[in-house]
Amino acid sequence: MSIKIIQNLFVGLSVFLLVLFIWLGINSGRARSQSKVIIANSASLTKALNYFYSDYDRYPSSREFNDQEIMRVYLNKYPPISFLTSRCQQSYFYDSPSFDNYKFAFCLPQGYSGFNSEWNTVK
Repeated sequence: MSIKIIQNLFVGLSVFLLVLFIWLGINSGRARSQSKVIIANSASLTKALNYFYSDYDRYPSSREFNDQEIMRVYLNKYPPISFLTSRCQQSYFYDSPSFDNYKFAFCLPQGYSGFNSEWNTVK
């Protein structure tokens, strides 16, 4: 009888580990996909900032950057999709301390394509 209990425990543990590995794989794939989208959106946002600069000879203020009507001239989909995680309470951060300079950062749920998980800065 004790062999049957050990066999059942072994089967139960095997099923649990299988489900755990599948769950971890799905979550890792989701974080990787989200990171790909954020990186692509960040590249588009950087281009949009440069287009804005070429039009106005300055970068947008923080208020202008957050104004959908202004930024939709430069981006079809604005604001970009954000993925909130425990590490990233927001996906993008923009600040313009002066007209000829800006700080743009993005937060990745998982490191990807040479970028770190969490915050990365574009200058």
